[in-house]
Amino acid sequence: MANAQPYTTVRYAKDVFQDSLITGIPQIVTTKNVGRKVIKTLVLCLCLIGFIYQTTEFMKIFWKYPTVLDIDVEYPEIIESPAITFCNLNGIKRSHYCDKYPEHCISPENKTAFCSEFPEICKRQENGGLELDVQFPTGDGMVFEQTTTVEDLDEMGHSSSDILKHCKRIAFDGYSYIECSWDTVIRMPMSDGNTGYRNCYTLFSSVTSSKLKQHVLPVPKRKEPLFHMVLEMEPDEYFRPDRQVGVIVAIHSPNNIINPFYDGFVVKPGRMYSVHLKVVEERLLPFPYETRCKDYSSLWLARGRKGPLSQEMCLGECVYNASMKLCNCVIPNILYYHEERVCTEDEMDCFDFNLTECYNYCHQPCDFTDFEYDVQERKLENNEARDLDDLYDKNAMTKHMAVVLIFLKRPEIIIYKHRPQYEDIEVFSFMGGYVGMWLGVSLIAVFDFLESVVLICYFWMQRRLKIR
Repeated sequence: MANAQPYTTVRYAKDVFQDSLITGIPQIVTTKNVGRKVIKTLVLCLCLIGFIYQTTEFMKIFWKYPTVLDIDVEYPEIIESPAITFCNLNGIKRSHYCDKYPEHCISPENKTAFCSEFPEICKRQENGGLELDVQFPTGDGMVFEQTTTVEDLDEMGHSSSDILKHCKRIAFDGYSYIECSWDTVIRMPMSDGNTGYRNCYTLFSSVTSSKLKQHVLPVPKRKEPLFHMVLEMEPDEYFRPDRQVGVIVAIHSPNNIINPFYDGFVVKPGRMYSVHLKVVEERLLPFPYETRCKDYSSLWLARGRKGPLSQEMCLGECVYNASMKLCNCVIPNILYYHEERVCTEDEMDCFDFNLTECYNYCHQPCDFTDFEYDVQERKLENNEARDLDDLYDKNAMTKHMAVVLIFLKRPEIIIYKHRPQYEDIEVFSFMGGYVGMWLGVSLIAVFDFLESVVLICYFWMQRRLKIR
């Protein structure tokens, strides 16, 4: 009787895989026709390649951590108050400059022609006649504003009380009004982008506050304005008589400082403005998601309730710190509140800094509120007029002041909320779908296959030990 063939690992593997739950493997093992065995093996390999390819492509997308944008609508009873920044279009007061530098000022020779050309300048000086006893800068004085310093604006610029003559906000009963708080008003010199700096003031700012959402407002029960403001232009104090008379206003997040000359609207004398606000919130996701937001509120608390609460303020602080480190002064046009000395033009060479570092550190906040608005303008009527002559009174309020009413356009808040496109648990669902489509197996079959591999490896090790 011939000796039986030894029970090799290959034979053992065939016996084990004959009962495998993995689709295709038992058929390949038991098929005796070589051609069919090759075809079945090829098909199984192609399906395995397809599964690996599609799984890899899905994981590439998943590891980018994409997000989906949802739009929600809420109807709150209380909203965070917007900040309001305003600046006079004029920088230096004419009378203050001429008092300090009388050698650079002259009076108009032809007062009649002057008042005819610039009536807004004369109206509060004439007192009914043409006795115009004012002076205007001339010669080198005409370009003084282009080199104005912060100290000049402190001494000769328009103050907040000069510009904002009246301000009331809606009370929490939803229909009465109380005086606006001046406790958190901040002053920032802003460049108008052309002729120099202007004194700008921000109401209801949280930039220097130790409280989050310090200023809140009730949602009006009727179509009532949130704010009622009266702005004074002081045209008789304009440095140049040919300058446009007005105040520039911007409405924005209380966590930001912005330049109204780039993001505001001009308020002209003798006009009434109705501003209709729409409150928009956006909620982003932090790293590793593609929105890569930054939780400034947590960092603010960790720093002892100090520091930036927005990307703009973070960038401003970054540039401020670099400027102080490199130049020991603050470069101009930084939108960041500070009380340090501003660099002169001769000191600007020291600032050799790559702003990319700031952008790499300062990302969008995870939660922020934006105020979108549209503005309607109409003529401001003189309600104090009692006869026709009053309508032509050059001292009437409507000639040099403007009224701004700020309304809430709609009671709802639009919320743009980002959420993960794929949750971690969904990875198993997609993987299971790909396994089922390409290989036709279940999780049980996968564990059965792994058990078979372990058994074959154990058998091979046992044989090796016996041979030794």
